[in-house]
Amino acid sequence: MPTSRLSPRTILFVAIWLTASVYAWTYLDRGWVPHDEGTLALSAERVLSGMLPHVDYDEVYTGGLAIAGAAAFRVLGVDLFTLRLLLFAAFVVWIPVVYWSARRFATPPLAGLVTLLAAAWSIPGYSAAMPSWFNLFFASFALACLLRYLEDPKRRWLVVAGVSAGLSILIKIVGLYLVAGCLLALAFFGQSRVTNRPAEEASGTRVFSVLITVSAGVLVALVWTVVGRTPGKEVLVHFLLPVAAVCGWLVIREWRLPPSTTLTRLRDTTSLFLPFILGVALPVLAFLAPYAWQGGLDDLYRGLFVDPALRFEFATRRPPHLRTMVTVLPFLFLMGVSWSQPQKSRLRIAGLLSALGGLFLILGDGIG
Repeated sequence: MPTSRLSPRTILFVAIWLTASVYAWTYLDRGWVPHDEGTLALSAERVLSGMLPHVDYDEVYTGGLAIAGAAAFRVLGVDLFTLRLLLFAAFVVWIPVVYWSARRFATPPLAGLVTLLAAAWSIPGYSAAMPSWFNLFFASFALACLLRYLEDPKRRWLVVAGVSAGLSILIKIVGLYLVAGCLLALAFFGQSRVTNRPAEEASGTRVFSVLITVSAGVLVALVWTVVGRTPGKEVLVHFLLPVAAVCGWLVIREWRLPPSTTLTRLRDTTSLFLPFILGVALPVLAFLAPYAWQGGLDDLYRGLFVDPALRFEFATRRPPHLRTMVTVLPFLFLMGVSWSQPQKSRLRIAGLLSALGGLFLILGDGIG
């Protein structure tokens, strides 16, 4: 009888998946911080008893993680380690997504190395089921869906990306940044359609270009209203500068495109935005339903936008000093050099980048 044999690529992927999972598992029972573990567990226990976040008690985050934790408590029992098992399950699902995304840009061995580095830099560093880990996971899922859309331009991938972003919001309100990032990516996709389309008639206008410019400016202004309250150049460099750079690049690219009819650009952009927004709305509306039913939307708004602003004003920690950004310079230099190099040279440089990443992982505790 003929026997099916696993390909070397499949064996490599399984080995990477198992290695990352085992490595994370060995650290899963370490690094217990009482106020983090207690906050997460108490919220989950309250939801398990029938309470609604922000209405029946003060919830630190959106409430989705408390609901997931309550479900885990019901299945596995009320125990602090249960929440870490929930995190580990999400981590195990996340690893193949990271590998798949890395494979879009690199060979299997290099993608595997990138995946192992990503795994080592994630939950083994702090294995509490913090919402930021789930924000990372859902951002990776959304990225994978957008990459898949480039290969297979079907709207379902945009819907799934939106669902991932919506779930990220339910974990922590900073998931709104993921929504903004995906919309910027979709705007870029829309611009690419113009560059791939035959030249339009000279009757095109710049109305849509103005709309893109104004929208980008509004996004930068919104980020400024959030982070501008905290003094220090580190805040601007870490949080405002990346958003402004991406928006500025998008605006410059927009004005370099040939003028086109506003209706055509709106139709193209809407066809990209609507499936994604629909995906975002699905989990968000489901989450809002009990609040609307119980008249708790005001409490939810206060818990998501008013109370966090007060905490942000009185209990904040400034980002790392700008000198820590020196560690990025070798990576930027090598990436710039590889831009004009042949494929084999790029692979060597990519390997060097990975080696540098491993070195910084080992020495990271002493940086900054």
